Amino acid sequence: MFISFFLELKPMNKNTAALLLIVFFSTTVLSGIFLFYLLLKPSYLECIGDADWNVNDARFVGTVSFQMHKKEGLAVITGKVDGETSVNVNRLVYFNYTQQFRTRILHTVRIVKTFSDTVNDEKLEKMLSQFYLKTGGELTLTVDEYQSAYVFSNANVPYLFCRKK
Repeated sequence: MFISFFLELKPMNKNTAALLLIVFFSTTVLSGIFLFYLLLKPSYLECIGDADWNVNDARFVGTVSFQMHKKEGLAVITGKVDGETSVNVNRLVYFNYTQQFRTRILHTVRIVKTFSDTVNDEKLEKMLSQFYLKTGGELTLTVDEYQSAYVFSNANVPYLFCRKK
């Protein structure tokens, strides 16, 4: 019965065949343009996350926020070291970055310590990347985007859950 259905089909006229070809090629071209746009669209990232990093006997608890756009960015890190109320971290890290697919390599351009940043860098070296400590520091992050947040990971280890602003 199924085969007999195809045997009874009549050939298409030229107008119908031309219309089907136009629809097929138009759909293919539009899909390609859309996928190309998704691949090359400007990636603006702005988020904030709570950090609780323990490295050996050192601990940082605070907030880290990132803004990235057009290969430049700003990271703001604020918090406390080792639970002490008198030792604060409060600095702005300006950086440039390169991106390949989901991986971003951040290079520190300038660090601005605010007046409330009372910790010395030697103490921070135990728990934070050189990216937050000195010009020329580097941080490699893989960024996975979800509906309301980004997940940053470093060498397949979760680094920061960053809520979109």
